[in-house]
Amino acid sequence: MDFRLLDRPSRRGLQSGGTALKGLSMKGMFARGIRAAKFDRTVYAEVAARPDLVLNSLGIVILAGFATIFGYLNIWYAGRDVPPLLDDLGGRALGLWLAVLTMLVGWIIWAGIAVLMGKIFMHGGGSFRDVLRVLGICYLPGVLFMFSSIPGVGNFIGLAAQLWILFAGAIAMHEVQKSDWIGAALGTLVGWFVGVVIVPYVVIDTFVSVAP
Repeated sequence: MDFRLLDRPSRRGLQSGGTALKGLSMKGMFARGIRAAKFDRTVYAEVAARPDLVLNSLGIVILAGFATIFGYLNIWYAGRDVPPLLDDLGGRALGLWLAVLTMLVGWIIWAGIAVLMGKIFMHGGGSFRDVLRVLGICYLPGVLFMFSSIPGVGNFIGLAAQLWILFAGAIAMHEVQKSDWIGAALGTLVGWFVGVVIVPYVVIDTFVSVAP
């Protein structure tokens, strides 16, 4: 018996396993996030078809949470006015945890609303998990939130990042839900407004505004 024949399938399995792990790497995560930010439609289908890529989506949403609290820390210019609750290590750690948690909750809310509206009004075909993954990969422009406190331009940068996420999300919904553009835009807009704009603003802004 030629035992070399028995090695070939296992070698192929190891190679395919290595390819899968490579796809879940930081490099793969950023590559997919950049493709989504460039409105590359193929990446949405790829993420929707691979449940394991939820880790990529999760990582990008967490990164947006980091960027959000860094923006509140005002680290980009001298003479910065740091909110009192973020002026010590404990407050910063709590703020970072809260920002990440808020982003994750907002992400889930956005996906839930998008799926609900898609099922009821547009007869969309995407499942909640598929929609959750593809919307998460759209959060990469959220890294710009770290510049949102720069005087004069910070608010515009933050707004541009939010709109960028919205446009990427609308294209993602068009691809995953198989709906028309108007339906995809309307279904995405409501969830985006609640999950990306309202929830982070209310929770994080309320936290950093509380007097020590």
